[in-house]
Amino acid sequence: MKPILNNQSFTRPADTTAYAAGDLIANSTTAGSVTPLTFSFSEGIGPLWLRSVTLRKSQASFANANFRLWFLNASPTVTNGDNGAIAGAFLSTVLFEPILLDTMTVLTSGGAIGTSMFDDGMLPITAPVYVLIEVLAAYAPANAETFSVDVVARS
Repeated sequence: MKPILNNQSFTRPADTTAYAAGDLIANSTTAGSVTPLTFSFSEGIGPLWLRSVTLRKSQASFANANFRLWFLNASPTVTNGDNGAIAGAFLSTVLFEPILLDTMTVLTSGGAIGTSMFDDGMLPITAPVYVLIEVLAAYAPANAETFSVDVVARS
């Protein structure tokens, strides 16, 4: 089967307030306005097998750019917005152990990228899938920094 690629992105708020470990990176500082990344796959019937996840960010700096991606099978309700502790009524919807992206590479065109691959232990997912991004270390963001996540799956 040919790989299925799905890309989603958002721009975080226009500030440079540093994140602490355990904070949520989101599109809004208001909890009720946070929109998770949402991946829908029209190809294939039944579960898809997650092959890789790539996180891109518009800021080239990768100092403390350590992130955890939470894959969920229902749209999450979070109790804090961007730069608040990641919390809310979503733990029962977690699909599998969060994916760690703790190695980033600076891109020559600007920004930074990190990827996790799943060759042997592919993970099953069903659509739609919702994703939240958690910071794992004190991270200084760029003003209105853009985060993009690519998900590659196979049916």
